[in-house]
Amino acid sequence: MPRLRLRFKFILLLLSLAVIPLLLVSILNIYNLQKAEKNNSLNLENKVAQLVTEQVKSFISMQLSVLKGIDTTFSHLLTKQLKDEFMDIFLFKNPNFVDIAILDKTGNEIIHKNAIKIFDEKDLTNRKNSPEFAQIEKSRYFIGSLYFENGIPYMQIGRQLLDHDGQFSGAIIGVIDVRIFQDVVKEIASSNNSQVYIVDQNGVVVAHSDISVVLAQKNYSKIPAIDKIINHNEEINSLDLYTNDQNQQVIGLAFPIKLNIDLVSNEILDTRLIAVSEQLGSVALYPVEQITRFSSVALILVILSSIFMTLIYSNIIISPIEKVHMAAKKLGLGDFEARVSINTKDEIEDLANSFNQMAGSLKKSIFNLEQDRQLIAAERNKLQVVLSGISDAVIAVDLQWQIILVNKAALTLTGLAAKQLLGNKLTTVVKVEDSENQIIPITSYCPIRTDNFEGVTFNQDKLKVITAKREFVANLIASQIKEGPKVNMGGILTFHDVSEQSQLEEMKLDFVSMAAHELRTPLTSIKGYLHIFLRDYAKSMDPEQTSILSRIGISTQKLVSLVENLLNVSRIEKGDLTLSLLPLDWVKNIYEVVAEIINQANDKKITLEFIKPQQSSINVIADKFRINEVLTNLLANAITYTSPGGKITVWLERKGNEVITHIQDTGEGIPKDALPHLFTKFFRVSGTLEQGSKGTGLGLYIAKSVVQLHKGKIWVNSELGKGSTFSFSLHCTNS
Repeated sequence: MPRLRLRFKFILLLLSLAVIPLLLVSILNIYNLQKAEKNNSLNLENKVAQLVTEQVKSFISMQLSVLKGIDTTFSHLLTKQLKDEFMDIFLFKNPNFVDIAILDKTGNEIIHKNAIKIFDEKDLTNRKNSPEFAQIEKSRYFIGSLYFENGIPYMQIGRQLLDHDGQFSGAIIGVIDVRIFQDVVKEIASSNNSQVYIVDQNGVVVAHSDISVVLAQKNYSKIPAIDKIINHNEEINSLDLYTNDQNQQVIGLAFPIKLNIDLVSNEILDTRLIAVSEQLGSVALYPVEQITRFSSVALILVILSSIFMTLIYSNIIISPIEKVHMAAKKLGLGDFEARVSINTKDEIEDLANSFNQMAGSLKKSIFNLEQDRQLIAAERNKLQVVLSGISDAVIAVDLQWQIILVNKAALTLTGLAAKQLLGNKLTTVVKVEDSENQIIPITSYCPIRTDNFEGVTFNQDKLKVITAKREFVANLIASQIKEGPKVNMGGILTFHDVSEQSQLEEMKLDFVSMAAHELRTPLTSIKGYLHIFLRDYAKSMDPEQTSILSRIGISTQKLVSLVENLLNVSRIEKGDLTLSLLPLDWVKNIYEVVAEIINQANDKKITLEFIKPQQSSINVIADKFRINEVLTNLLANAITYTSPGGKITVWLERKGNEVITHIQDTGEGIPKDALPHLFTKFFRVSGTLEQGSKGTGLGLYIAKSVVQLHKGKIWVNSELGKGSTFSFSLHCTNS
């Protein structure tokens, strides 16, 4: 866009002050005059359109009345011959009708006459399913859409036949020649100096003073006045200015033709025709054009006089400003000694003094900025040295996840060169997958926040990272600094390579699984043989021998449970632990589990209570065996860590589409520092709680894994010395 000098802006300002008031007055006058002329045109076009509408309505009403007269005469004729003769005479004397049929109440044609074609009895049909018969049976009258046949416009009309009791007894349907519409519009157009025509519901011209327009089947549905009625169902008779098919600016009005056939019931019939009246815009708005020309001449005179006066005073005002401009230009080119001297005793002199002060301040600021730049460069070099010494891969991205910084470890870990990383979007060079090989969206593992947040935004271990050169397993931490959005830094990602640890962990799991499998077979044999021995020789053994064998059986069962837990851990870690999900009545299931384990609580003199929920039945989808393992493990733990005389309470809580099971005990409680590790493998709480049990530390880990496989959550609230509440959630189902 070209720049305007201040001199020209000053001229434009004075011109605006002189021209705008005159322009506003002229526009107001033109608007009022245009409004008055449009009202006059509206009245004229409304009158013309209504005249066409009334004549069309009168013609159709008259033909419907003729049908009623036919009904009156036809019903008194006794023989078929008289009826045939009457209908033939009727068609001969009424050239407006070209086809007429009388139907009984079941839709069968009683008689059918046509001005050209002869119908025998075998040609008579049943028209019960025809739209015209259905409409007549429902609404008494029918007016069909106008159509052309061999260049002649026709319209189908009909009405009910009633018996002596006023009940529906049939219908009379006729086809009328509506070429009279052409004569109507031609006569009205010539007498009112307007263009008048009729279109159907699709905007196709059916009557026009120029018959060639009708024969060409021109479609005027795009004309604004017609479009409002056809496509927007608006019947407001307002004027529209548009260009007609002869490329002339016209003002037009459209009027839907509807028939009030019964004044008592106020029944309205839609003829699906629209009357349109147009007038040339040049004729309708001629006075407006005259006023516009006069106003334009006045504006030109004012502009010329304003330019003359402005040129006289512009030099006096603009010259000092030009001096300030030249000094500013020098300052922009680096001359910080540039100053300006003006003595006008006004605001321009104040502007010059302010400029001189700014130039001095700017010189000082440039010096300070140069020192800051050198300091920032030193800090950047220091950061590069620190990053190069970090063993973990570090990648920084901007607010659009474009990589802006990498360290040497990142190049080594990804196997990519710096030019393959820097400037590229992170998702194009790095793909991150979870343990189920599902791609994690970048918005999840590198969220960008704009709320001045500072800290870790994502932290997850053992993720698979894939680049074009290699794959590796890493612990990923994403963090953000609060100044990030201001300096276009979206986040910092740290990848700690744990590929070797993951391989070692997998080898350990394979070993545990193999060892557990190898141990299970001999343990099963020992357990079986011990059971048979006790069954066959229990009576012949003394109490000491029986006690020894019982302790062997208990130890064997504990070893079997340990082996089974180790196998479950192996399945969980490998993702091989599957569920058999079926509908389960959760309330009934808890009753059963509590009943099975209550003897253990009674033996220890502990009260075990299940508080009945308000709902007698809560359905879940679960693997009954696995989820009962969770429930039994939590109840067994509560019994183990609760002293005699204590109490264990089980209750359910319904939250939305979830049911939460709570198991509360009055035991020793769990130290706060142990809570974060409680659901990890092989973790056991040290101290008093450790002395009360000799477990493996796998039960809660397995419980958490099973609940998560059910898409639920498990957690604990505990206070040392007051007891613990273990809770887990399951999704409910309606069936």
